[in-house]
Amino acid sequence: MLIPSWNLGCRRLRERGLTRHPGRLARQAEPRRKELLPLVIERLADRSARVRRRVAYVLGRDAAEDVPWQVAAEAATRERDTKAQNAIRGLLRAVLRAGKNKEP
Repeated sequence: MLIPSWNLGCRRLRERGLTRHPGRLARQAEPRRKELLPLVIERLADRSARVRRRVAYVLGRDAAEDVPWQVAAEAATRERDTKAQNAIRGLLRAVLRAGKNKEP
């Protein structure tokens, strides 16, 4: 039996902390949210397809208005895993939809 790397285990635990409770990222106070979002957004480039997929789902659900569309588009073009690609495309749609609803 192979033991998963410690780093992958830590990344999965961080990702689970955000995804286990719906709306957790959305309920954060504004200063905490601004501190947390860049750390979560950078997980779109994680080595694990599962982590990328779950993070894309959480960001699309809770924080689409705060994700730069360029980052979501870059992640969508870079993704090779089918399931993660679908989740990141959903994130990109949510980001673009949220951008249309913003008032100038």
